[in-house]
Amino acid sequence: MNLPQTYSVEAWTRGGEKIEHKKYIGLPYLSWSQIESFNDKVGFNTGLLGQFEYIVKYLSFFKFEDLGFGQFGSEVEAYITLRQEEDLSWVEEKVQKEFQDALKNFSEKEKTVLNTIEPLGIFQDEICYYVEELDIIVLGYIDDRTQEDSYGNIDLLRDYKSKSESSKKDLHLDKKYQIELYILGLRQRGLNVLGAEYCIIERFGGRECMNGGGRESLSVGDRIWYEPYSWTEERLKQTHQMIIDTAIRISSLKNTYDKYFGTNN
Repeated sequence: MNLPQTYSVEAWTRGGEKIEHKKYIGLPYLSWSQIESFNDKVGFNTGLLGQFEYIVKYLSFFKFEDLGFGQFGSEVEAYITLRQEEDLSWVEEKVQKEFQDALKNFSEKEKTVLNTIEPLGIFQDEICYYVEELDIIVLGYIDDRTQEDSYGNIDLLRDYKSKSESSKKDLHLDKKYQIELYILGLRQRGLNVLGAEYCIIERFGGRECMNGGGRESLSVGDRIWYEPYSWTEERLKQTHQMIIDTAIRISSLKNTYDKYFGTNN
């Protein structure tokens, strides 16, 4: 498969050097965010069809500037999951910086709201879902989950989102397969997920941010929503097939792109 990225030693190290993932070094991979953005009808950055925005970002290597949403979301997750940690030496430098930014940027009122969220204990757990039919992996990171028990059962995994009350509805649309990917990846590691949920942190200032206000226009609201997420075996099969179909389309698109715009042309 001709995909834009390969799972490198650096990526493996960044993911915590999981022994079970070392065998994937050198394989082509797609991130979950790539798959989702490729299939979007409207790209977030350009308003173009998702696959056209994908060409600009992942094949032409154009870096879209973060409007502020990405930074805000990262700060929220870092604060929730790391605020109780005394030793951060094990944490990636990028995430350490996000945590320090969160301490600086969040008001005491915002911190009080976020302090009501009890983290589950295992943060940014790397998922490498191996797709045997194509010899590729799909890479993702679980925001937070409970420790598995002696039988390999995980009571709960959680995905943190910062949303307004009106925008949080899209998390349950049929096109959302993120949690299914996590479940499939954990199953390959011999682990079984019993429950999943979204923890949605109310976010204010989205319109101002879209109009150029940046990270400074965004703030944590007063409400936290916990929304259970359910899945079926059929849904997991659909996720697997959707990954295959998307990877084939991306590979074909990259073959065409390389033919006309490759470095040797």
